[in-house]
Amino acid sequence: MKNMDPITVTTHVSRDLLQNAAYFNTMPKLVWEYVANSLDAAKDNDPVVVIVDITSNYVTVSDNGVGMRIASQIIL
Repeated sequence: MKNMDPITVTTHVSRDLLQNAAYFNTMPKLVWEYVANSLDAAKDNDPVVVIVDITSNYVTVSDNGVGMRIASQIIL
């Protein structure tokens, strides 16, 4: 394969946020997306932990962190 110059990609964050909000408009869709992303990014034998705390109204998805930058992680 021939060496190629790197490609720079930019995105419109506000537009992306609105599009994602429209798609992930329910809690089950949102939780499923985070779980699926964790499973996709997980290395073999690295655990993905999902904790659902009904009493406190929290869902925690934990993994080795290679799939997201800290700046893109959110608390809902």
